[in-house]
Amino acid sequence: MAVSPRDRVLTTLFHKEPDEVPKYIRFIPEMKVKVFEKIGTDNYEDYFGIEIRRVGFKPVKKLPDIPSNWNV
Repeated sequence: MAVSPRDRVLTTLFHKEPDEVPKYIRFIPEMKVKVFEKIGTDNYEDYFGIEIRRVGFKPVKKLPDIPSNWNV
């Protein structure tokens, strides 16, 4: 029976041994373009069998800089 990517990640998060280590990959923008050209698709997660996906959002507006109390 095949283990789903979700179950593989959850098994790892619960400190148990999965059938294989969940994988995650992230590219810098320049490298992403080269990889997409080389593999012929922009769906690199499925192409490389990546189990961990990143979810997020872009801020609606730029937040002001917070002054440092340590002069850094």
